[in-house]
Amino acid sequence: MGGAEGPTPVTVPTRSQINGFQLEKLATASERITALGRQIKSDGVRVRDAITELAWDGDGANAAELRAEDEYHEFRRAAIELEDMSESVSSGLSWLSDTSNSLKLRVVSCQLQKFDVNDDWVVIDKFDYASADATDESTEDTALREQRAEIAKTETVLLQQLAQTFSDQDTDFAAAVLKHSEALERLTPVSSAIGGGIGDRIGDELAAGETLTEWEQKILNVATTHLNFETTTDLSLGRPTTIPQGHFDFLREISRDLDGLTMKEILALSDGQTPRTRTNLASAVELIGCPGLRTESGDQGGVAQVPDGIRSLLTSDLTTSTGGMFPDKDGISHEYTVIDRLDEVRDLTTFIAAGSPNLQGSDINRGMAKQISEISRATSQTGRAMGNGLRLEPDELNNLMSHTLEIAGQDKIAARDFITGKDMNVTCDNGGRYVANDHLEGLTQHRWGTRTAGLEKMFSWIGDDAGATTPFAKELTRDAATSLGNYLGSEEYLDTNKKLGINTPGLAQIFANAVHPYLGSYVGAEGLAGIPDRGVDDLSTDQLKRVFQSLNTDPEAAATMNTEAAKWQNLMAYHYGADPDAPLATRSGMLNQAMTEGSKQAVEVISDEQKSVYERKKLTYLAIKDVGWLFPQTAIFEPALQQPVTDWVIGKEPTQADATNDHTNPDKIRSLNDPSAHNYSILKGYSEKPGNEWVRREHPNLFDQDGLSWEKIHSNQRLENDFDRAASEMEKRGGPELSDWLQGYDKGVKATESHGADGVK
Repeated sequence: MGGAEGPTPVTVPTRSQINGFQLEKLATASERITALGRQIKSDGVRVRDAITELAWDGDGANAAELRAEDEYHEFRRAAIELEDMSESVSSGLSWLSDTSNSLKLRVVSCQLQKFDVNDDWVVIDKFDYASADATDESTEDTALREQRAEIAKTETVLLQQLAQTFSDQDTDFAAAVLKHSEALERLTPVSSAIGGGIGDRIGDELAAGETLTEWEQKILNVATTHLNFETTTDLSLGRPTTIPQGHFDFLREISRDLDGLTMKEILALSDGQTPRTRTNLASAVELIGCPGLRTESGDQGGVAQVPDGIRSLLTSDLTTSTGGMFPDKDGISHEYTVIDRLDEVRDLTTFIAAGSPNLQGSDINRGMAKQISEISRATSQTGRAMGNGLRLEPDELNNLMSHTLEIAGQDKIAARDFITGKDMNVTCDNGGRYVANDHLEGLTQHRWGTRTAGLEKMFSWIGDDAGATTPFAKELTRDAATSLGNYLGSEEYLDTNKKLGINTPGLAQIFANAVHPYLGSYVGAEGLAGIPDRGVDDLSTDQLKRVFQSLNTDPEAAATMNTEAAKWQNLMAYHYGADPDAPLATRSGMLNQAMTEGSKQAVEVISDEQKSVYERKKLTYLAIKDVGWLFPQTAIFEPALQQPVTDWVIGKEPTQADATNDHTNPDKIRSLNDPSAHNYSILKGYSEKPGNEWVRREHPNLFDQDGLSWEKIHSNQRLENDFDRAASEMEKRGGPELSDWLQGYDKGVKATESHGADGVK
């Protein structure tokens, strides 16, 4: 009875509606409800007896007896509720039948007296006065008309009152049935009907093209999209979660019934069904594809459980065929790369796009990301693909691949695994091994043009979630930032990555936004002197140079990387002010030199590749003119930072011509890391450390309500001189030595120049 609904009460019924109501069916319904209640009560007795009659020993016997009574009690409660519902139906039948019969009898009585009753219960005089014995215009004729008019009026009122009574009784009846229905919904939820048998039946009916009943649709919807909070939470946190065996069997049977079907046939299963049917089927496949889905008996989800056609589409190598020259729609010949089952890749994307966007940790999403990477690599030279009658031009191919990655990238766990290689071997058939860097290179080799929404979804969360505080979110960003940094810094993949900003500027920008919050991690600064430690692995200085070299081949990515690197150095100076024993000056120098040398290499690559384009589009390293100029976005200070410098600290703001002239000059890049900004950051960090309140007290003009103010310091020469005096007094009182910062900074610069991969540890 789970999911039953009460009858919908009618408004005041018309005469035709009363005549059409088949109230006798309520008697049949009452009998069936009574029989069902008896059957459930009998089933409860059988379940109780089946448990208690087994040979239990010791504590097991006590537990079995308690379980038996609990089961019997649940069955009995449902049976009692059904009995009460049956009584409500019987009562409703009695009320409605009496009122309906009264209405019909009064209508017959009116008709016998030569009155008619219209559909709204208005009584109309149908007496044939013309053939009556009375003389026209006689007193008797007038009196008769008046008498019959009064009768009609009275009968209209009585009939309409009875009709209103029927409506009121029907409303009360509907409320009573709904009350019992809701109670049964709680006692016997739809989920209790979910099992392998109903799953197999639904799958068979879909395959046969039969329309699902409303009840079957509801079961399918609940089983695939109405997961309980614990299940969805566990999956979103990458934890195994146990679901009832019946629920798992339902999903497995749905999946098995899709075996042997092509993607086109799977899409067609929802034709003629409700709009949500495709959503339910796609969600079922994604859900059974989650390896974290378990049962107490040991069943487990994953790619092995998904329909065989989808499994082979996700795990097979689709790029083994050779391509050829073919004419496009305009008759111009181009080379196309043949991708096996290309039409099914498209249809799989359409299918999974209909599913739940919130499901996390599915092998479906892992497999789709992997396959797109391999297609991306295979088509990197031609930009065109064909297969199974489908031919895609560059924009069409990039749209398909981007859309697929958008869907897969909604699953951050799958995106993390694609980047790191964790749990990805299941996406390879015949015992194959997944290599994460090869698949990252598959994406970076391709020219995506402006179709980068899918790439954005796959990688942007790494930077967006840099300040995450929940343990699992921190784990995801830590793993992804470490792997992406290692890939971009790898010498093995440099030939591809050094042209990244040239081939796909948008991807270079996406990567820059993903990794810049971790530049401090890459030089080992996080965890020192109060800088939060996100657990991201260090890079060698040579690796970090290659990160800058790869991303700085696009001007926007270069502006992001170089400006954020400068902010990181200011942040290190701030924390150095509070703890001068930490080796932050050295780390800052390392970061600056890696940026400088990597940028120089990037410019050389661009000059070699696109000299004519580069003459019009130079690398620019512009300071951000907002509150975030001095420090990284994820840095948190109390009190809040001031609006920082609105111009370059040294020299005038560079123009486009300046960038054109100086783009190969490492000194210009190095000037982003201004000593004045470092000194300000050191004194700021020092002044905000407890015990150093003397700075504000003795130099109040350097402060505003939020702390040491960059704007005030640089508003006139007098305050700049006062700042210098405060910094000098800081050194005299045992605070950090600015010269020590410079020495450590220079040590980091020289170590990066000299030691390469060894760096400074």
